[in-house]
Amino acid sequence: MQKENRTYAIKIVYNVWDRYECAYISEFLKMCGFFVLEEDVPDENLEPAFCAEDAKWYDGMLYLGVSKDAFDRLDERMEACGYQKQSWIGADPNFLNQYKENNAGYLQTYLENIVKNVLRYPDGQMSELIRIYVNEEYCRLSYIKRYFGKAVDANRRTFMYNGLLHTIASLTTAEKNIRDERVAGCFLHAKFLCKRKVNDLCNYLGLNNRYPPKKMIEKCLAVYQKQPVSPSVYTLAASFATCNAAFRDNVIPFYKDALKGQEDNPAYANVYYRMGWYYENHLEDMARANDAYDKACGIAPGYVRTLFKKGTKRLNQKRYTSAIEAYQSAIKVLDGKRKKGRMFPVEYEYMCKCYLLIALIYDVYWNDPGECRAYERRAYQLIERELNDSPFFWDFLGDAKGEYIEHLRNRIELRRYIIMDNYKNDKSTQDREIIYGREQK
Repeated sequence: MQKENRTYAIKIVYNVWDRYECAYISEFLKMCGFFVLEEDVPDENLEPAFCAEDAKWYDGMLYLGVSKDAFDRLDERMEACGYQKQSWIGADPNFLNQYKENNAGYLQTYLENIVKNVLRYPDGQMSELIRIYVNEEYCRLSYIKRYFGKAVDANRRTFMYNGLLHTIASLTTAEKNIRDERVAGCFLHAKFLCKRKVNDLCNYLGLNNRYPPKKMIEKCLAVYQKQPVSPSVYTLAASFATCNAAFRDNVIPFYKDALKGQEDNPAYANVYYRMGWYYENHLEDMARANDAYDKACGIAPGYVRTLFKKGTKRLNQKRYTSAIEAYQSAIKVLDGKRKKGRMFPVEYEYMCKCYLLIALIYDVYWNDPGECRAYERRAYQLIERELNDSPFFWDFLGDAKGEYIEHLRNRIELRRYIIMDNYKNDKSTQDREIIYGREQK
């Protein structure tokens, strides 16, 4: 059942230059159990992009780094439509430096301001959760685990594993003093999420699960019935069930439970994506997988992962023009971030795969080697030149030795091999589905 008539969804509209701030805010909100939709919108598109019908899906809308004048004009329109959950904060051009120089104080105050103005929780109720998020460097750890957990060496995985265990211990101690049920729900979700990440690392390290999936599923379901907590616990239950063959029949029902009442909420697009991924990779049911991807694309048209899936579906249907249009749409969404050096690792991978699959269509299916080489060249430039110039690895991940860049380059090169060598040189693939390798989740 849905709690308190809440959507547990937050939308962050931000200036692409301020993407690092957006990432720290978004990761904290996700840790608390919120579904977050991020959208970078230039000031001139701020008002046209507003849709009163969409606003109803969010418990709060945060405008980050857009001009105050543009926000004020939009604010009047939103209030006229009866929506009063919007807030604005000015971006700090020195955000990362301020954070690095004064980790505990600066980011603690920054996020407390977000909690007060966006979540509208009572002052001080979330301070301890924020302190743990900041002191454990959860945001950076989470990004490294997400993108590079399978690639880094055992020592780095063990470091992340121990860091998450310490985070769980801190959350367990701190939650004993929490009296507000909403905040207690955030603590519980954060603990369950960290335990899921620990189990992932156990898998990478060749260890048994530290937290038995059966017990974690039971806890996720029990807590949802007892107190205000996000339906995101159902997605956690689904991820624990995926790791245990005895519970895999429950994975899709868990995702459907998470979606109840929010089936058209754009912030829930990732739930449809995960559902589609499970249909595709565990049940080998491409018809239902594509239905889930299409739904995600329909409610969140700028969601790159499902735009890519849409393109691959069209390619497998031999609808080559439509496939290229979908891949180009994904490239367009990412290109503004690329030009400003704000692309994240998985986005480099998606952009590169889009270029390579467009090249594949021109070469294998349309016999146009000139266009093929043009798109291959764009993919090559992305891998060999732009990766090295990306500030994300140095500024956000602290990649002083360039090892994460090298891991990503190797990963993309593997995708390039799978896509180009397996298909470009095998004409029989014109009658087979494109398989491009499974993503790390």
